[in-house]
Amino acid sequence: MRESYLLQKRSQYLTALDHALWVGSASVYKSRARDGHAHCDWDAVPGGDVLEGVQSIHLVPPTPDITALPAWLATLPALRTLGLPYTFLPSLDAAKLPAKLACLQVIYDDATAPRETWDQTRYSGHVLPNVRGFFQLATNEPSTAWLGSGLRAEHLPGLEAWLSDLNGDEHALARVSELQRVEYLALEAVRDAKVFESVPVSVEGLHLGLPTKAFSLSNIARLHKLRYLRINGARFEVDCAHFVNAPQLIELDILNSKKIKNVEALLECKQLKSVSFLDCAKPFKGPLKQRFKDHGFDRLEIDFA
Repeated sequence: MRESYLLQKRSQYLTALDHALWVGSASVYKSRARDGHAHCDWDAVPGGDVLEGVQSIHLVPPTPDITALPAWLATLPALRTLGLPYTFLPSLDAAKLPAKLACLQVIYDDATAPRETWDQTRYSGHVLPNVRGFFQLATNEPSTAWLGSGLRAEHLPGLEAWLSDLNGDEHALARVSELQRVEYLALEAVRDAKVFESVPVSVEGLHLGLPTKAFSLSNIARLHKLRYLRINGARFEVDCAHFVNAPQLIELDILNSKKIKNVEALLECKQLKSVSFLDCAKPFKGPLKQRFKDHGFDRLEIDFA
C-alpha cells in the first residue's frame, strides 16, 4: 500500500523529524519528544557532535521571558525545521536563521502565558524569503490568536505551505486568502467557514479539520489545481458526488466523519488514485466494497471505514 500523497507533500516541509534536537526544558522534552531525539539545556552551547546533521530543532526556553534566539542557530547548515513558542515572533529575522531553514512551527501554549494574552505578541516585521512552510499550532483548544501577530503574506514571499486554526472566523479566512502562492494548506477548526469560496486557487493539497453542519463542498470546482484532499471530523453530510467536479483530484482521505453519501461517484473520478476512509460509519456496503477493490486504485484503505 502506498503512502498518502498528501503526507508526502507535508513531509517536504516538516523534514527529517528523526534528526531532532530539543533545546531547553527537560520536562517538556521528556513528555513530548520521540525516541531518538537529542536534548541539551538552554544555556548550553551544543558541540559539533550534537549538532552534526540536525535538521529539526524545538526551542523550549525555561521561562517565557526568554525571547532571544540562540546565536548558534544561524550557523547550522542542515537545519530545515524550527519549532518555537509564539513569544519568539518579535525576534524572527532572516539574519538570525539558517539560510536553508524551510519551515517554522510556532506554538501557542497555555503553559507559556494565559490564552487571553496570546494575540498581544507582534511579529518582528522582517521578511523571511527562504521560509516555505509556516505552521501555527495552539494546544488544548483552537485559537486564532495568530491574527494579532501582524504577520502577513508579504513577510513570507516564498511561502508554499501553511497551517493554522480558523475557528470559523471570517477574519482568519480572509488572512489565509491573501496567501496567493500557497500550495499546501491545513486548516483546523474550520467549522462553517466558506473555504472553497475563499482560499487561493493555487492550492494543490488541502486538509480540513472539524467542518460543521453548514459547511459546503459545492464550490470545490473553484480550486482547479486541487490534487489532495483530507477531511477529518466532518459534521456535515459529505456528498461524494461533489468530488467529480474536482478533475485534478488524485487523493481523497476522509476520517471520523459519520455522514457519507454517493461514495460510488468516486469511481467516476478519472484521476483519483488514492482513497482512504477511516471510521466513517461503513459507507461501503454490499458489493460496492468489492467494486472499489477491483477498480485498480494505487492506494485503497476502506476496510475500517
